[in-house]
Amino acid sequence: MTQITAVATLGTKMPQSDGQTTLNFYADYNDERNKAWSKYTPGMSAQMLVTNAVAEKFEQGGRYLLTFERAE
Repeated sequence: MTQITAVATLGTKMPQSDGQTTLNFYADYNDERNKAWSKYTPGMSAQMLVTNAVAEKFEQGGRYLLTFERAE
């Protein structure tokens, strides 16, 4: 499998208990890099639960590059 690269936008940052935050990402369909995979897979979302220290590194509305490749 080759690498698949997607551009995702951070839609929401939702504080949780115990010093954690949920980050919700969705595909940025205006980016040319998403056209190759979105032709056949038109939807993408990703959610992460991270510590607040990690969440601070992400800007709501910011665009982030995700790379998927098979782990051996």
